[in-house]
Amino acid sequence: MARSKSITCSCEICGKAFFFHYGGKNRYCSFECRIADREDRFWSKVRKTQTCWVWTACISGNNNYGSFKFEGRMQPSHRVAWVLKHGPIPDGLNVLHRCDNPPCVNPDHLFLGTHAENMADMRTKQRQVAPHGSAHGMSKLVEADVIAIRNDTRTHREIAADFGVDPTLIGHVKSGRIWTHVKT
Repeated sequence: MARSKSITCSCEICGKAFFFHYGGKNRYCSFECRIADREDRFWSKVRKTQTCWVWTACISGNNNYGSFKFEGRMQPSHRVAWVLKHGPIPDGLNVLHRCDNPPCVNPDHLFLGTHAENMADMRTKQRQVAPHGSAHGMSKLVEADVIAIRNDTRTHREIAADFGVDPTLIGHVKSGRIWTHVKT
């Protein structure tokens, strides 16, 4: 029976000598040193400014949040910052930003909240106010059209033909289901 070879190495973090079997990938003498290296790698990708700690590595193109490989998978960097500073994130909670700066990983700028709390925080701070009415890129009507449609007594089909829209849209406009910001 062949014996596996062991070699002596020194830990990349503390320098302590340890044994591992030849061919292994262990670079640390203990779990604590492996965690310390992970934290060092994470915080080395942060630029501290007077206000925020800005993530400088991988940034998502669609939402400007940072990403970091943590616990075997890519995760948002602000969530990793929370875990490194405060411990695990309870199920059902999100990590929210007080500063509203997606690449910020300053633990003092982060707090936990539900999805509903996150959406309420977003609306309160007016971070994602969706364009509505004629400002919306897909709008086929303007506010004056809505007033005219609501005052028109013809059938939905006749009105729709005049405005070049679907009769269902006319029904939604007349019932107040859409264009709620327009008062007649």
